[in-house]
Amino acid sequence: MLSARVKTALKFCPNLPTPPGIAMRIVEMASEPNLDLGSLARLLSQDPALASRVVRASNSALFNWPRPTENLRQAIVVVGLDATMNLALSFSLSRTLGKGLTSEQGVKLAWRRALIASCGARLIGARMNRRDGEELALAALLQDIGILALNAALPDEYPPILDGARDHDDLLRREREYLETDHGEAGAWLMQAWQLPQKMATAAGCAHGDCPAGLSGNDTTFHRIIACSGRMADLIIEDDTEKLTTELALACREVDRMSQEDLDSLLTSLAEVLPATAQLYETELMSPALVTGITDQAREILNTRNLMLGRTGRGRGMGAQGGSFD
Repeated sequence: MLSARVKTALKFCPNLPTPPGIAMRIVEMASEPNLDLGSLARLLSQDPALASRVVRASNSALFNWPRPTENLRQAIVVVGLDATMNLALSFSLSRTLGKGLTSEQGVKLAWRRALIASCGARLIGARMNRRDGEELALAALLQDIGILALNAALPDEYPPILDGARDHDDLLRREREYLETDHGEAGAWLMQAWQLPQKMATAAGCAHGDCPAGLSGNDTTFHRIIACSGRMADLIIEDDTEKLTTELALACREVDRMSQEDLDSLLTSLAEVLPATAQLYETELMSPALVTGITDQAREILNTRNLMLGRTGRGRGMGAQGGSFD
């Protein structure tokens, strides 16, 4: 639960991150019962840069459409109405995510991690044949937005906590030790203040171990995918590949029907789509060669572990008989 002290600091912070106006109009439009393609196209056309990104995304490796789309209306048809809204929200809110942090650790944990996790969540959704891939991608993008909120609300106290963290898990530990809260809870508060869908706010808390009781099976799977996407990002941006591969495998085990074969395919796909994602968001993530090297090493670790489990007769999960995680 968000501590009273931090909640007060957030509530009265004069420079708390705020979403662009068009993002809020997209949120309002999403609640309209008779939303149509033309209305969304007219709204997005008010922001040429945003509209251009949506068109570019529809032509990218993220969607693999066989024919190029030439305008915004065609792009919406390719991507789908609801997916286009979530994609546009992702692009719009990324402008907020990319600001306010200047340290290398801050950029890595709040920006690069968000983009890589967003890619991972979209890929997991596609692998599981879900229809909410862009909603997953948006929730993954925003799961660490509480870092920006805490950085703004506690300008003297929070930067040393952030800059002193070795990795994402260490950041959570330090936040809980010094602030009695974490950026997942702060992010959930911020998204509620922005009046984003409750599912987005809940995802931020669940991704960091604070899930409310009573979630439906589908919602539980949704939030487990977000948590898994964060582990995929950690694998790419942190150093201990063997440890992080194991943690990713454990996170995937919590997602329905995910097998080692699924994870192997996801890692291959992640290396393929990250360069396109970096271009769409007009940012630098990591060199394609380095990402490919990391994912190749992770797959080798998984395969080696699978062989070892099979030889010792303990291959119930990543073992020789099936390929689901254990």
